Amino acid sequence: MRKNDYDCAEAIVRRFKFTALATITFKQERRLNDDHVARMDRQIAEETCGAIRDRVFKKLKCQFRWLTTIENGGGEKKVHAHMAIELPTHVSFDEFKNVFLDMCSRMDWVHERYECVPVTDQGGECGNRKVIFYILKEGVDAIATSASTFQVRSAGR
Repeated sequence: MRKNDYDCAEAIVRRFKFTALATITFKQERRLNDDHVARMDRQIAEETCGAIRDRVFKKLKCQFRWLTTIENGGGEKKVHAHMAIELPTHVSFDEFKNVFLDMCSRMDWVHERYECVPVTDQGGECGNRKVIFYILKEGVDAIATSASTFQVRSAGR
């Protein structure tokens, strides 16, 4: 991870307390060495994540902090997205999870591999920090700004 990416991740950890982590894998038409297809896969993934987020907000009748990153995959690894979500206190994890999974199941581009887990601290390790560094492992360029509810800028940008 580059220094600016690390600084950005640390700033996010200090500022936000994400309570859920979701992962979605996408269907795709990936061909070897085809950059145009890879860009289209990412665009479709970002649009799909934004649509899922908006539908979850509508169903739960509220908006909250939502950070989406998209990994381009490669080789056998498919394009997939990670979402760190800061649930409001009046929305239970189970309620959110049920709505989120239902929305994923309705999307054409979502592969049947998707999940949602609570973010917890374990053995003194901060779950929030682990989640942020995990979803930003490819750097801040992986952030899908149109599928997030806030923009992140690293130092020096």
